[in-house]
Amino acid sequence: MRRIALAVLILAAGVTPAHAADPGRWQLTGETTLPRDYWQGLAATGAGLAFAGPSEGLYRTESSFKEAARVAQGIPAGVESAEQFNHIGDLEFDPGEGGRLILPLECYSPFAGSGPDPDNPCGYGAFGVADPVTLQWRYDVRLDPAEIPKAMWAEVSPDGQLIWTSSGDDLLAYRTADVTIANAAPGAAPIKAVQRLTGAVPPSASRGRRSSTGASSWPGPRVRRSSRSGRSTCPTARAGSRSSARSWGSPRGSTISTPPVGRCTG
Repeated sequence: MRRIALAVLILAAGVTPAHAADPGRWQLTGETTLPRDYWQGLAATGAGLAFAGPSEGLYRTESSFKEAARVAQGIPAGVESAEQFNHIGDLEFDPGEGGRLILPLECYSPFAGSGPDPDNPCGYGAFGVADPVTLQWRYDVRLDPAEIPKAMWAEVSPDGQLIWTSSGDDLLAYRTADVTIANAAPGAAPIKAVQRLTGAVPPSASRGRRSSTGASSWPGPRVRRSSRSGRSTCPTARAGSRSSARSWGSPRGSTISTPPVGRCTG
């Protein structure tokens, strides 16, 4: 099985204090590999890790990365047929409703349509909701297509009140309280964003390359930050190819890892 590299932070106890000559360079401290199926995104759930990829699969591992559950088709066939969703982006864990996975949904059909985004023929997106343990589908809530044509990633705010995502160069926030079974599709009206930060995503990040999710990955020898979402990304990630993410330690004993709690965009 083709595999991708994912960082594992290994920090030895009792690191010796740095001397004055310490240049402060970061050193690779450890690395492990995981199935390429996991490349689309991941989220820490408190009891382990949840992964998505490569298109609509969902996976759960223990903190040791031992796989505990997998669902090859995270979007039920009936939902896919009725709503056209066939792609799960960079997922997120939300403690609401006893714990749930927020699944950014889009209709991904390369060059099937026309207009500014021919890969997205349906022109709308949604947040799906799945069980974080069994990975089974619960429901999905449509997002107002006048505000956003597809959902590519999701990030819950530290206070748990908002779910952030992006549309073009803008960041949008939706109330977590609006992502409920009462607003589920089909039938319920799409929910609207309660915050919009216009131009918060630099054009170079939002339009720098085509990918199924639009998530940005930044090449380079050091861990860098994604300006799209503010999350750490795989330093050498490329959509559809072998990717690498590493953890780094310095002689001073400081550490940084990619991702800090398990998030890597594809």
